[in-house]
Amino acid sequence: MSEPTVQITAYTVSCFPLDDIDGNSWDLRVEYCGRGRWAVRWLGQQCADAGGNFEWEPSNSSRTDEFLDAHRFSLDEALRIAKAAAPGVILNGMTPADAIAWRLAHRDKD
Repeated sequence: MSEPTVQITAYTVSCFPLDDIDGNSWDLRVEYCGRGRWAVRWLGQQCADAGGNFEWEPSNSSRTDEFLDAHRFSLDEALRIAKAAAPGVILNGMTPADAIAWRLAHRDKD
């Protein structure tokens, strides 16, 4: 029997504190895709290009070489893209900073 191996296959890039209950909605994931290439994903279904623009990721059988070339990166490049894109992710009309500020402004009113 071969010895089990351990490999890091994903990183979370977030503007929220660790374990924040709301963070996972805005978090970006840098995920290993094989062949030394990494993707930047949001909500598991959208994938960033080199400019940090997100689009729906086609199913495996529908991904073209052009899509893969535009949406797969070295680990360093994927982490750079994710860090640059994370503050601008918009969900329900709010960026991470907007969501944190809203929560702080309404914290004492509940």
